[in-house]
Amino acid sequence: MGTENQLSTHSQRHMFLIIWVALWMLTLCIPSHVLANATTQLSPSYKIQLEYLTDPSLQDTIHQARRSTAWQQTKKRSFGFQEAAYWFHFTLPKSTQIEHVLEIRYPFLNHIGLYIFQNNELLQRFHAGQEYPFAKRPILHRHFAFPLTLSPTTETHVYFRVKNNGIMQIPLKLWSTPAFQKSKQIDNILQGFFIGAMLIIVFYSLILFISIGYIEYFHYFIHICCFSCLLLITSGLGFQFIWPKHAEPSNTLLIIFLMLASLSACLLKMAYLKRQKQLTHALSTWLSMLITFSVVVMMLVFLLPYVVNLIIAVGLLLIVTLSLLCIGIQLTNKHDTSIYYYTIFWLLFLLLIIYEVSSKLGFIPLSNIDHLLLQLTGLLEAGILIFLLKLHIQSEQSKRSATEETLSTMQKTQQQVLEKSIQGRTIQLETQVEKLLKDNAELNRINQYDSLTNVFNRHSFNLRYKQLVKQAIQDKEILSMIIVDIDHFKNFNDNYGHHTGDQCLQKVAQTLQSEVHRSQDMLFRYGGEEFVILLPNTISRGSYTIADRMRTAIENIHFMVEGKRVPITISGGVASLYLHQEEDAHTLFNFADTALYEAKNSGRNRVNIFTL
Repeated sequence: MGTENQLSTHSQRHMFLIIWVALWMLTLCIPSHVLANATTQLSPSYKIQLEYLTDPSLQDTIHQARRSTAWQQTKKRSFGFQEAAYWFHFTLPKSTQIEHVLEIRYPFLNHIGLYIFQNNELLQRFHAGQEYPFAKRPILHRHFAFPLTLSPTTETHVYFRVKNNGIMQIPLKLWSTPAFQKSKQIDNILQGFFIGAMLIIVFYSLILFISIGYIEYFHYFIHICCFSCLLLITSGLGFQFIWPKHAEPSNTLLIIFLMLASLSACLLKMAYLKRQKQLTHALSTWLSMLITFSVVVMMLVFLLPYVVNLIIAVGLLLIVTLSLLCIGIQLTNKHDTSIYYYTIFWLLFLLLIIYEVSSKLGFIPLSNIDHLLLQLTGLLEAGILIFLLKLHIQSEQSKRSATEETLSTMQKTQQQVLEKSIQGRTIQLETQVEKLLKDNAELNRINQYDSLTNVFNRHSFNLRYKQLVKQAIQDKEILSMIIVDIDHFKNFNDNYGHHTGDQCLQKVAQTLQSEVHRSQDMLFRYGGEEFVILLPNTISRGSYTIADRMRTAIENIHFMVEGKRVPITISGGVASLYLHQEEDAHTLFNFADTALYEAKNSGRNRVNIFTL
């Protein structure tokens, strides 16, 4: 009982924190635009008195529109789905403040033609819209913005023609140029804040899914990714930064991500209810149908007109939201705190959809922060959902901790019994492991080193030579080899015995090893009285110097047998080669062996370099 109270208190704190953050963001967004508007608001005479004229033939010119007598005044800024083109007109009085900016805060207009007249003379003409590359806009902004130059002596008439294959919406705002620049800076900060916040939540949900493994977090990750992409598209940032040359992806991706958001929301709800053991057959069937419909709509986006697809997608989104809301209401009697939060969220989201649809169709007037509501909702949704998933994890962890406490005493008792038996066994195993490690180290040493001379053996030579050949081919470096053979060693064994011969081999190996100074150079006993030295990245002259130094060092050995000094000499063959393929390894060895053979035939106690 105490654990449940603590969990409830903890959940309330989190919920209050989310609400506080949402209100803080709202207060951050509203003053940044409303106050900027208030401080830079034009005088009442500058308020836009808008007139409109329909162009059903889609062929009226600016001159025909100006001569028309069918102009009608309107306060509407949204005209719903329209196939006809619309002409709009408003008049600005003369002003000493000349430079202004006209902003249309709706990035989904296909074509806008703007004409500015003073004294019946066309002064400026602009064309913008999704049909044109972003770089062609008169002012580079995610919304459509046009510079206006007012006259201090005469009125300014502004005409603009709008053609769109979707919703006809023209939320206008007239700025002074400094105020627009200030608003643009604030808007960039806000957009960066929203995108940064959504990216943080996206990566956080991905990390949670990877670390915890709950499928809910994967569906949540997909849902937030889709919602973030929707924010990029509806804000105009996608056209501005991702596909600035062609706007066609905006309409297509809008439908696709709307359906992916619906689909992932249904999958998230199914996974959550399944884990809570509240997923009935009827709920599973209905959510599966919604998922199927979402996939079908995504496929139809390439077959049906955009307007038809948009109506179907928004309708299906409304059905999904209503369904999730009804499921939440139905499950509120389960005494699960998270269900209440889900229900409240989907209710707010439903109200947002109704508001957005109503404002787009012109049933209610547009708000000054209409273009920010979707972003605020997306951020709020991301925060609430991730909080609820965390709450779900904490609830399960609380249940597990209660079970673990029950099992803890039993485990401790069993552990004490096991520890006594394991302790003795562990000591025995440790002794065996230590012995095996020592034996393995000894076997490894025997496998690599020659037992008599304590230098690398022929097996080590075969392994190391292959590695150096591959490295030399890769780095395009030269590789040198010295083959050394003790002169008349068979006679030495016959005269002084094999025991003395072994002592001689040991002394020769020790002397040769003392002349190998670089860490990458290696000495090997190749067999009998024959030794090989590998010298990576060493030219033939340097290799010869090393080989001759070895010959001199061997010649100066004072090897005593029965009180008498017995001379020991060696002959050496040196070869260097740039290797191009692994087969060149045999060539290099043959070259060095040939040079050794020539040194022995030339009188021994000498070093010879192989030359072609």
